[in-house]
Amino acid sequence: MATGIDPATVRLREVVSRTVLPGWIWSPDGGEVWMLDVGEDGLPYTRAVNIETGDERVVMHVWGRFSRSRRYVLTAGQQREAIRVHDRSTLATWEVPRIGSRPLPNPAETHLAGSLWHPGAQQPFTTPADVVRTRLDGGDRRVVARVLGGVAGWRADGMLLVIGRDGLDAATTLRVVGPLGELEHEWTLGRRVRTAQVSPSGRHMTFAVVLDERGRNGQFAIDLFSGRRWTLPSRMSLRWMPDETGLLAVSLRRSPGRPFRLWRLAAPKFHLEGALTDPDLHNVDMEVLDWRISPAGTALAFRTPREAHLHVVTWERFQAG
Repeated sequence: MATGIDPATVRLREVVSRTVLPGWIWSPDGGEVWMLDVGEDGLPYTRAVNIETGDERVVMHVWGRFSRSRRYVLTAGQQREAIRVHDRSTLATWEVPRIGSRPLPNPAETHLAGSLWHPGAQQPFTTPADVVRTRLDGGDRRVVARVLGGVAGWRADGMLLVIGRDGLDAATTLRVVGPLGELEHEWTLGRRVRTAQVSPSGRHMTFAVVLDERGRNGQFAIDLFSGRRWTLPSRMSLRWMPDETGLLAVSLRRSPGRPFRLWRLAAPKFHLEGALTDPDLHNVDMEVLDWRISPAGTALAFRTPREAHLHVVTWERFQAG
């Protein structure tokens, strides 16, 4: 399987020529980029920019963490470790208590999972956290794990993924946890784990291992059902293609005065398929940890490192036959 991207069709252009704050996202169909803005009243709201026309509109007078479908928005609750859920479809809002500051909705958007530290704890690296799972309305609340770490995401079948350590000197493990806290799988990942990223379907996860023994550090992909893993190119910022035909990657280093290059890694073995951008044609100057692929898998957007303007790279797929 290959990513199917035709490098000859790649184009780069600026779409927002003013400061874009971190946390921006794609709209559900990929036709817009949504970002945080602040009104004259000092209150945050969600502003959209159409990537083709540049037209702007107000999405809603709230900004927070959006669910995958963009139907739900999570903002800080009034109580400690609570969040407020805003339903864009029904305009209803409600508060979910004691779920942590950054809970993750599952792909079906029926449940939340978060990491909850107790008052006074030195979060998040020296004190274990309770991993909490609830329905989206806050019902059926359960503590399903306790770990020096937190929630990594959700597997394709709705099982919860928890990454962490049992102690400061222990290795980092990935646990697959059921609704009642039952442990289905547990895999040791390495000494310390960074940049864990679950694939769109919940089938795979990429992660980086650091501070381990010689030869054990690097970037990897793991199958979340079998535990099989693959070694990926190191020192790269990675993003999943929405259909999981592979990954796009940006090297964390570049030659002085030269643009960053985008590369394609093809599934299922995640081999280096080739370059997506040409440094002589595409002046890619980006914040290498702040870029995202569109839901349709035909574009990516990134912020520039100084002005924080938003640029978009677009491409087409190879035609079958």
